[in-house]
Amino acid sequence: MPIFAFILAQGLKILLHRLEWGKWNNERIMGAGGMPSSHSCGVCCLIAIVARTDGVESTTFAMSLIFSLIIMYDAMGVRRAAGRHAQAINTLRRESLPSETSETVPEIRRTKTGKITGAKSEAEVTGGKNDLKELLGHTPLQVLAGASLGIIIGVLVPV
Repeated sequence: MPIFAFILAQGLKILLHRLEWGKWNNERIMGAGGMPSSHSCGVCCLIAIVARTDGVESTTFAMSLIFSLIIMYDAMGVRRAAGRHAQAINTLRRESLPSETSETVPEIRRTKTGKITGAKSEAEVTGGKNDLKELLGHTPLQVLAGASLGIIIGVLVPV
């Protein structure tokens, strides 16, 4: 069931990307980052299933909970920081390019909710073929959405 939850969240990520940008992006099939967090969805589905089958006082529930907290912390903290570093490196790299190239690339920012601002096209967010990937981690809202979806699936779908 957690694998189903992961795949469903990844599918929603592709669909939401299509709605935001108006076109399909094959990289979103396996790409990191975005709404909702498929990793959070999968591990929270696991927690809900373990709670249902073994109980919240079981060792397996405690291990699942710790495992999921590490995954979600990593998604919001470490991987998101790596994405910010990639963005800074890409910006520095673009600034060192000839002026006619660097003028066409705007500064890309994310709001607190994860909405991308300052981008005129999807290519400006995903970057060129030589750019480092910037969408690596998740905002707290993306992790919360994935976790909520995973818990709902884990509670409602029979095991």
